[in-house]
Amino acid sequence: MGKTYINVVKYNIKAKFEVKGLVDKHDIIGAVFGQSEGLIGEDLDLRELQKNGKVGRIDIFPEPRDGNTIGSLLIPSSLDMVQTSILAAAIESIEKVGPYESKFEVDQIEDTRTNKRNEIKNRAKELLSKFLKDSTPSTEMADEVREATRASEISQWGPENLPSGPEIEKEEEIILVEGRADVLNLLRNSVKNVVGMNGSKIPHSIIGLCNRKTITLFSDGDRGGELIQRQLMQATKVDFVARAPDGKEVEELSKKEITMALRKRIPTTETNRRTPQTFLNSRRPIRTTEFQPRNNFNDRNSFNNRNNFNDRRTDIRPQRSFENNRFNRDNSFSRPTERHFSRTPQRDFSRSAPRESFIRENPNPILSIPPTEEEKTKFNSVMNSVKGKMEAVILDSQGKELKRTKIRELVPVLKEQKEVDSIVLDGIITKRLLDEAKNHSIKFIIGVKKGKIEETPEIKTLVM
Repeated sequence: MGKTYINVVKYNIKAKFEVKGLVDKHDIIGAVFGQSEGLIGEDLDLRELQKNGKVGRIDIFPEPRDGNTIGSLLIPSSLDMVQTSILAAAIESIEKVGPYESKFEVDQIEDTRTNKRNEIKNRAKELLSKFLKDSTPSTEMADEVREATRASEISQWGPENLPSGPEIEKEEEIILVEGRADVLNLLRNSVKNVVGMNGSKIPHSIIGLCNRKTITLFSDGDRGGELIQRQLMQATKVDFVARAPDGKEVEELSKKEITMALRKRIPTTETNRRTPQTFLNSRRPIRTTEFQPRNNFNDRNSFNNRNNFNDRRTDIRPQRSFENNRFNRDNSFSRPTERHFSRTPQRDFSRSAPRESFIRENPNPILSIPPTEEEKTKFNSVMNSVKGKMEAVILDSQGKELKRTKIRELVPVLKEQKEVDSIVLDGIITKRLLDEAKNHSIKFIIGVKKGKIEETPEIKTLVM
């Protein structure tokens, strides 16, 4: 019969029919072609349209019922909207099928491109959602590459496997910091001759390193940094001391702050002299006894006048020296004592004291309660999996991983979690994290270091 298929279907003409008699499918098709021929012009003749691929195969779905025939038909069209509407109206003009009267009525002209648009839109949403989920923004990509590079540069040194840079043995000058996060921050800023003590307890290999190399202690700008500095200087040789700005830690510093802190380092000989007692002894006494006349008078009269002036000042009380006297609240004088210049008793930090005895007698005041063997077994593998990645893992009571995320996103992610038992992170246990953990009934927080937090009985914080 000629071409009955088309490449692109723009519209579907859907119509219903009713024939007052029993007819077959070919009878209905014959009526459609016969009664529409020459009715709407040669350009819209069904046979010619099918030959040219403008109209597709006509589908008829007849159903006999009570001696009549009812059903539906479908005509696919690639004509434009106007021509398709004219063709649909011509279908409704069919009045007979064979010898029986009939009635055709168009239900709708369906735009197939609307359905395709909806399919395209829904599929585009799926693809975009998948793309956003799998893709990594450029900033995060740069961070991941940078962290991977730093993790590859960091190495382990000594029998205690201390975190260090790659140039510990090559360089003569070594920078000594407190922990792994400090080492990572210095490596990020191109400082590679650095080694960490893994906390405040001084490893034996560090003592040997201090005796062989020129050591600069780079401590935090808080009370803990002062205590570590005091403990290390008593236990071994330290050549220079550099400190982070007040209230900041080494791992938080920018490149500019690190450079300025290292430039301002001071020799330990100066730090040893800067104690309250030595500062007091170095003050110049106030001149309080008598008036000293100048010896550059040119004439005798002026010299005599000056002597007379001294005679008139004999009744003036001598001033009292700050070093020798002190005002009490009742305006009386008293001798200053050692407690006026130091809040804590001064300890002898001379090099003659044995290092081992000093460490035994001075347990680290900022060292947290060590984890038990059971806690080490429970959390050691998780801690090893996040070390050097600046990541955190949220666990349930069975030790099952609920969520793994970056440390900077830990608190927002934690707000969405339920049934959280413990958190393991490659970073500092901060007050903000501890406050959020109280809202989730969390029992353990394990990190590489503690910030300025107050211990609570509900949550146990561990440093591993």
